[in-house]
Amino acid sequence: MFSLKPKEDKFFELFAESTRVLRRGAYLLKDSLNDHENILKKMDVMSDLEHEADEINDAIIDKLNRTFITPLDREDIYSLATMLDDVVDFLQGTIERMVLYRTGKPTAGAIELARLLADCTDELVKAFDLLRKY
Repeated sequence: MFSLKPKEDKFFELFAESTRVLRRGAYLLKDSLNDHENILKKMDVMSDLEHEADEINDAIIDKLNRTFITPLDREDIYSLATMLDDVVDFLQGTIERMVLYRTGKPTAGAIELARLLADCTDELVKAFDLLRKY
């Protein structure tokens, strides 16, 4: 099909990748709350995920700066990229604070919130995969 607007799929691929990293982080937090014994190892894994999220965010911003016609408004692409990265940063901060303050066994409410967050990231991954196919 002919279109005057070039199709730029790379943004959607990067967003989908970013949501998958976010989902891995959310499940790692959930696992950290359910199995508090290995929290130091999980903190290291979360740090790696945070670096991966930063790299994806940098790639999106770099691509945004080099693309003339974007599939979404520039401001929206920038906001989505930074917000997805911010959530991974918050997940990392949560695990770091659990270690720093030696929170011990988490409450049932904290475990439920982590479960809900993990479920939400599943839906976020699905949404961005559908957006990529659009």
